[in-house]
Amino acid sequence: TAPSSSAAAAASTRAAAPSSLRVAARIARIVAELGVIQTRKWRNVDVAARSVKMRRAFVRLGPAFVKIGQALSTRRDVLPKELCEELATLQDAMPPSLTGAEAMAIVEAELGKPVAELFDGLDASSEPVAAASLGQVYRARLRTTGAEVAVKVQRADVGGLLAVDAVAVRQVCAALGAAFASQTDFGAVADEIVGRIVDELDYAREARDAAAFAGLYADGEDVAAPDVFPDYCSDRVLTLGWLPGEKLDEWGRAGQARAQRARLVAAGVRCTARQFFEVGFFHADPHPGNLLVDGRGRLAYLDFGRMGRLDDDDRFALMSVVVNFANRDAAGLARDFRELGFVDADERAEETLRT
Repeated sequence: TAPSSSAAAAASTRAAAPSSLRVAARIARIVAELGVIQTRKWRNVDVAARSVKMRRAFVRLGPAFVKIGQALSTRRDVLPKELCEELATLQDAMPPSLTGAEAMAIVEAELGKPVAELFDGLDASSEPVAAASLGQVYRARLRTTGAEVAVKVQRADVGGLLAVDAVAVRQVCAALGAAFASQTDFGAVADEIVGRIVDELDYAREARDAAAFAGLYADGEDVAAPDVFPDYCSDRVLTLGWLPGEKLDEWGRAGQARAQRARLVAAGVRCTARQFFEVGFFHADPHPGNLLVDGRGRLAYLDFGRMGRLDDDDRFALMSVVVNFANRDAAGLARDFRELGFVDADERAEETLRT
């Protein structure tokens, strides 16, 4: 897979290293925000009310916690339904972090021209169609061609916030692990979360990955991806073709015919298998906010901020995992998991899998 790096080191490349005082203040705020949620649990406040409070706390705490909330929203197998539904709004329905004037100023500074020369239907009075942890999205048209586009603008302060969280979140997680005598390295988990968010700050890299992904599905038969307009992209502005459609989870709840659902599931399985087993280049953040069903019934991918790559050894090891899982071969799975680095290379791996 793509190599991971220290979140603190990565964040420091975008913002000055935070002072100890600022980190301490951030830790105090994290503990205070999340401690209130736990206090409400002790007071037997109902789950729905606590869920709203948690979602609001994650928003106040910023990008790292919004991403954590997004991940938690997909875990209906272990979390209350009310909490998952509330946290799901963090995927694309957050309060805007930029005013219209601030967003237009960023677009002009990044692209080097007045907004009016670049886009129609986009100005300081425009409302974003979606807002998330790192920025917000506007709907517009290119002045030159009339093509309908989605313009994603990154919030100005995100680098500084992540530089602090790279240190603060790690310390909080490490303290929790020590307090509960857990063998899980929560500090490393925090590094992974914050480090992945830092990777998403580079919109120029995202534009390249979006173009590469779209190229895999240029036939557009079952899977769709937006066009990329590189002349309208920079490190903090990303312009992609507008893809109209319905969010995948909403489409699924709308009582679609069995044949339509089966066709879409088959398309998703083929697409996923191709990403992992054939090309080794995959969408690493396919939550419901990033998947649509378009007007032609195709599965449409959005948001290419988190993409992963697999080398040949990893691809073949994953194929072996599928085969050994189907054959219920615990020893084979243990070998595969060791090769992939999922478990320690010791003799207990097979025994653990059997239990």
